[in-house]
Amino acid sequence: MKVDALAVSRGKSDYYAPGYRVSIEAHLPVIRANVQEYVSITERQKRMYAGDFYGLLSELGVAVPHQWATMRANGYHSPADFHGEVDTVYTYAPSIFKEILDQYLTTQARL
Repeated sequence: MKVDALAVSRGKSDYYAPGYRVSIEAHLPVIRANVQEYVSITERQKRMYAGDFYGLLSELGVAVPHQWATMRANGYHSPADFHGEVDTVYTYAPSIFKEILDQYLTTQARL
């Protein structure tokens, strides 16, 4: 099997723009107020994904383009900051990230 076949698509590149990440930081209180689901983390997941919050989010079904924002909304600065110390992870509706992205792209179009 070729390596390219194993690669996970990162999704739309705008989700990785530095300006979008600044917008996410500015909207963290709004994002945190709109939790979609409180997901209980098993002891196995805590051990397995210690140091790999993105891996945990992938297992929980969070889309790759939304993982960085979900990580920040859960209070982490790096995926390596997760050490299995929490019992619950908060997930968010993809629409909230899309709305913030749309606002960001609108401001960029005006410049």
